[in-house]
Amino acid sequence: MSHSFLDHVRTIEDPRIVGMTSYPLDEILLTVFVGMLCRAKDLDEIEDFCTMELDWLRRFLPFENGIAPAQTLRRTLARLNPKPLEVAFAKWTASLVERVQGVIAIDGKTVRGSKENSNGAGALHLVSAWAHEAGLILAQAAVDKKSNEIMAIPELLEMLDVTGAIVTIDAMGTKKVIAAKIIARKADYILAVKGNQGTLADDVRTFFADPALADACPCHESLDSGHGRIERRTIRAADAAWLAARHPDWTSLASIGLIRKFGAGWPTRLLEA
Repeated sequence: MSHSFLDHVRTIEDPRIVGMTSYPLDEILLTVFVGMLCRAKDLDEIEDFCTMELDWLRRFLPFENGIAPAQTLRRTLARLNPKPLEVAFAKWTASLVERVQGVIAIDGKTVRGSKENSNGAGALHLVSAWAHEAGLILAQAAVDKKSNEIMAIPELLEMLDVTGAIVTIDAMGTKKVIAAKIIARKADYILAVKGNQGTLADDVRTFFADPALADACPCHESLDSGHGRIERRTIRAADAAWLAARHPDWTSLASIGLIRKFGAGWPTRLLEA
């Protein structure tokens, strides 16, 4: 698999009329990518920065007509199909680490400043996959305005080779179909169990509420300090064969855990495969 950013983005179809363009698509995408990496705040700053660095950029592509104006960057990006770009970017980042190891955290965030009005309408919401050991965002998928994270997460998983990794998702993604998808991709999962999984959460809560059962579980404790406070966490884990029997629709359910964070609110419950 190629490690070159340009090799991956060259698979993206140019939406513009053939023969009617002065700036090739790979040059435009490289311009935007470099500008964003160098913390340019908008397309005008990207144009200015890359114009100053044109000699360096010509080490990779000809840039016969120089750097595309900000308006050209804006029009081209607006016409571009984002899905092939997401897939190409995910494949490129995956090529940097060959195979993702350790924990992959999937989480959704709304992009700051992207809302269309004071009510937050039209804001861009992205679901990202963060590889802890590699220190990389492996892929991002935009959540459709008529959809939600639950629909975007399986699409995100399809972009990645997560074989052997541990995928973590908060309670929003604690769904049977997502757990099954992770297992089908040959990974394991750690999912937060809350009220959106009523009977499952009730069974976990009842188990750890029993002092005899809870005390019999292996326990680990950690102590952290920072921001003017000391925080103590304990985690207890237990085999979940009995829970898997009661909830057979949860693919490869293997264990459950309870995390208590003292002095900082209610404990978080985790479901683990």
